[in-house]
Amino acid sequence: MKTCPTCSEVYKDDDINFCLADGTTLLKKKSGKAPKHSIWNDVVAIIVAALGLLVLLSLVTSSPADRSWFSTGSGAVSNHNWVGPVGANIAAALFNTFGWTAYVFPLLIGLIAWRVFQANTLVPRFLRVAGFIFFVISLAGLTTLFGGYGAIVGEAAAQGTAHFISRIGAGILLFAVFISSFLLITNFTLGGFLSHFDVAWENLRIRIDEWRDKRRAVRTPEIDAAKKRADKRREKRDAGPESLPPTISVDDIEAMAAAAAVGRAEPLFEEPSLPTVDAEDPYQTQIDDEIEPPFEEMPEPIEEVVLKHGEFVLPNPSMLTPVAPRVAQAEDELKLIGQLIETKSTEFNVPGKVADYKSGPVVTTYEFKPAAGVKYSRITGLVDDLSLALKAQSVRIDRIPGKAHVGIEVPNKKREIINLREVIESAQFRNEHSLLTLGLGKTIDGTNYVADLTKMPHLLIAGATGAGKSVGVNTLIMSILFKATPDEVKFIMVDPKRLELGLYADIPHLSVPIITDPKRASNALRWAVAEMEKRYKELAQFGVRNIAGYNEKIIGWIAEERLDENGDAYKRLPYVVIIIDELADLMMVSGKDVEESITRLAQMARAVGIHLVLATQRPSVDVITGLIKANFPSRISFRVSSKVDSRTIIDANGAEGLLGQGDMLFLPPGNSQVIRVHGAFVDETEINTVVEFIKAQRRPEYDQTITVSPEELDDGDDLPGRRDPLFHDALKCVVQAKRGSTSLLQRHLRIGYGRAAAILDAMVREGYIGEMDGSTRARPVLSKAYEDLQDINEGALGDE
Repeated sequence: MKTCPTCSEVYKDDDINFCLADGTTLLKKKSGKAPKHSIWNDVVAIIVAALGLLVLLSLVTSSPADRSWFSTGSGAVSNHNWVGPVGANIAAALFNTFGWTAYVFPLLIGLIAWRVFQANTLVPRFLRVAGFIFFVISLAGLTTLFGGYGAIVGEAAAQGTAHFISRIGAGILLFAVFISSFLLITNFTLGGFLSHFDVAWENLRIRIDEWRDKRRAVRTPEIDAAKKRADKRREKRDAGPESLPPTISVDDIEAMAAAAAVGRAEPLFEEPSLPTVDAEDPYQTQIDDEIEPPFEEMPEPIEEVVLKHGEFVLPNPSMLTPVAPRVAQAEDELKLIGQLIETKSTEFNVPGKVADYKSGPVVTTYEFKPAAGVKYSRITGLVDDLSLALKAQSVRIDRIPGKAHVGIEVPNKKREIINLREVIESAQFRNEHSLLTLGLGKTIDGTNYVADLTKMPHLLIAGATGAGKSVGVNTLIMSILFKATPDEVKFIMVDPKRLELGLYADIPHLSVPIITDPKRASNALRWAVAEMEKRYKELAQFGVRNIAGYNEKIIGWIAEERLDENGDAYKRLPYVVIIIDELADLMMVSGKDVEESITRLAQMARAVGIHLVLATQRPSVDVITGLIKANFPSRISFRVSSKVDSRTIIDANGAEGLLGQGDMLFLPPGNSQVIRVHGAFVDETEINTVVEFIKAQRRPEYDQTITVSPEELDDGDDLPGRRDPLFHDALKCVVQAKRGSTSLLQRHLRIGYGRAAAILDAMVREGYIGEMDGSTRARPVLSKAYEDLQDINEGALGDE
């Protein structure tokens, strides 16, 4: 039993050495009373300190001429040692026994004096005594090996080990003993040193990266201006001799004199005209020729990104906020928390030891090894008690895969902000070749965590208001924008709240303007189902199983410069990512239709490259139905309000105890064990910077038929394709080519894919062209097209 001399707190566990409240060294409790600091502590401490000082003076002022038991002075009558004969004998004994290592003994005596002054026990632990003995022996042996004076102990240690394992082996062995004994004396661990070194190295690397980014990002207009000024001065200097009057020879002078005699002298070169001065206003000069104004250096206009057709530059991670240096957690605080966990668990009859701990950016995980016979359910029952004892917002307890330990996750006092740039620049993100790579954030140990949407293949996100759900959705979108071009990935964004996704308006990745009407969103889901079936037919015609195989074959044909039946180059099928920010609003308007469309897409759309990302702040059973949840194996839960909501989204408790601000539980596909991830943060300024960079390169090409309702499809005159003013021109183009395809209309009419597809669908409904025959991608032209085109030319069809 131990007690704290400051706060008088009593600890029953003898393994705790420091007070968990203020860090004061604990003292053993005897007879129910804690030891008190008395006058005897001061007296003994002063005497021991004086003894250490005398030993130090004896060693420092010793001389070979001093008389001692080991030698006699050469004719000296008195000793040179400041401590006299006793000091000379002490110095001789220590030097002849331990050599230069003798200087360690005054330090040991001073340490003992300090411990006595603090009223600690005078009897050191056995391991520390043994560590000090081996420390002195190994240090003396190393001194002898490296040519120093190690005296009797050093000679014995060095020669004894070198006799069996040579001098090299003796050096390695003695050095290992020296390090080990030093760790025993100081209670210092290599793990703590390496953790501090890793933090320092990481901070240094971050500083270097920031410095490099600043050098790349900073523009140097001053340098360019200085170069221009230097070039101008050089040009003036080179042109200087030409501006001087030409040299006049003797013959020229004689000619001038002869000309003057006849009154018709002409100057050999023109003199510059001087300005005339007005008599009324002498300060107002009149210049005959207009003087050219001085050269003023104008700022260079910012050039827009000019790209060739089909060329697109992905945004650079340097557009995001630089990574802040990592804040290291204090080792003493982490150890105190570990000791407190052991103490509290023992008090609640759950004995065990904290085997290790790992500090992360947001939480620190303590590996708790329970004693034999302790059930896991008893450990998880300590969540609230540990939160109260540690004064923490919440504590999470979970199993550690691959170990017989239980992880106790305690929030850090200083929480780090994980920037999206750090995840984007990580090796995990850069090494992922998938276009739909999502940079989620970091795990509890600080490892960057990314996921592939194509493997999920759909994602369900839930979280209470203010838990970080909206920032998480922005992180997913930004991750894809850093990976894919508009030709590779298309977005359909549904934002009924009109607040969250408006930052991405008019980016070229959008297939349709951001949808805010729930009814239009239901139509978009219905279009996605039709697009899925259309793509399946197209994949079957090419004999491939998924969109990856289709695009791989198309890329090969593009490299071979193969053309389709219309003479156009083949095009890749883009991925389609449908993001619904609030699923509850859609389920309220047309729940049955939305649920049916989502279910069909979740079951079949993976192979054709259509993926769903659904987010809601109401993870109730009427929003996330059993049919929807069964087809979404990958789910993310931010902090929710109750255990019921946590079980609804991830089939387990735990989400109600998260910390918020991006703290999430991720259920990966094919795994029942959730992973705790701290989400990356991206603000509106960063989003605007990236979005403006993307929008400057290309304009969006919208397909208005995506949000067309079935009623509008029945009314042929109201269709976007039928209303299109280029419909008649497109019909003429199809008839002349004797086949119809979107690429044909795009090439001849110079329109986008969405508009061409709408016109082509209108032709199919009007009976002008038929379906694809299965062998080619072109559609056959029917006889009605020839007849109506002839009527159009004769003016009989009119505006119909």
